[in-house]
Amino acid sequence: MEISLQSYLVQILPKKLSTYGYTRVQHPPIPPGLPIIGHLHHLFLGSTSFPRKLHTLATRYGPLLQLHIGASRFILVSNANVAKEMLKTHELNFVDRPEFGNPDDNMYFGSGLIVAPYGTYWRFCKKLCMAKLLSTSKMNQFVNIREQEIMKLLQYLVNVSSKKEYCNLSSLITTMMNNVICRMAMSTSTSDEAEKIKELVEEMGDLAGKLSAGDILGPLKKLDLFGYGRKLKKALDKYDKLVEEIMKKHEENSVSGRQEGKDLMDDLMETCNDPSAEVKLTKTDIKAFLRVSSFL
Repeated sequence: MEISLQSYLVQILPKKLSTYGYTRVQHPPIPPGLPIIGHLHHLFLGSTSFPRKLHTLATRYGPLLQLHIGASRFILVSNANVAKEMLKTHELNFVDRPEFGNPDDNMYFGSGLIVAPYGTYWRFCKKLCMAKLLSTSKMNQFVNIREQEIMKLLQYLVNVSSKKEYCNLSSLITTMMNNVICRMAMSTSTSDEAEKIKELVEEMGDLAGKLSAGDILGPLKKLDLFGYGRKLKKALDKYDKLVEEIMKKHEENSVSGRQEGKDLMDDLMETCNDPSAEVKLTKTDIKAFLRVSSFL
């Protein structure tokens, strides 16, 4: 499984490394680097796994060190107390997500819970996530969906067992969980529809986590040298069209009165149409929010 840098490193904003007044700021230690690529060779060359490479750097240079990957700067934190200082005590200084890749390749750039900058919009999205998707009342509301999908899986296993056939239990459980999430979020009508969404969300997550030319060569951010931006655009377009069709079905069912229980999409569309809402959501915001819910 490919591991993205965001999982291990915190990107430094320029102001975090600047000096204030006449006070000299002591920067974290920096390992020896190379021109242009910086410390890229420390992270990707050799057969050692990525986490072990980070462990080697932390052991050699300490629990807090600075890394340069082309035009991007990061700090590597490997000590629990230091991590607490950064992510809890000084949370507001590090709460914004780094901008990876070219924003022009991502139609949902700045929307949704994962990549939106910290502020009123981000707090509102978090509140929606906790109230409309992860709250106890919502979990209880969707208990029948979970029971149906579990029963469907058990019936399949009984059938396979009676025929003395083999099956991939891990894959079946993953499919069941995906069906539950998609039905809770969008009331997808078939497993095929849920599977398409899952595949696209996984592909988008994988592409978004890859290094782009801009992450390494700053001024060349607009150039899609590795082709990841083109692939991300294509996957996003497929996802957007698929979710747009599901949204139209929800709108038609709402107008005709054929709505059977409210899912996350219904709640988000109500918020979108609510003039008194704390934040005005757009359809793009809804699609980005639903994409994030598929990761949960």
